[in-house]
Amino acid sequence: MGEVGFKILSNQDVISVWDYANIETALKGLMSAGPVSRAIEHCGFQKVHETLLQAVQPFVQANGHIVYHNKFRIVIAEK
Repeated sequence: MGEVGFKILSNQDVISVWDYANIETALKGLMSAGPVSRAIEHCGFQKVHETLLQAVQPFVQANGHIVYHNKFRIVIAEK
């Protein structure tokens, strides 16, 4: 951002844990994200649902929860 003329005021990582109670809730949450609507338009609801169902499997905990440990970069800048 600095290279294109912005003055960086703040630049930090923010930890965000997504803890879904079960697979059904995780799929509803993940499929509600805006970018997923484009995937559904392109591939169809069923294909996206099946793909996400496979994608969550490594994150299923012993108690049935699906847990993602995310880190997002937040940058605040001014021109």
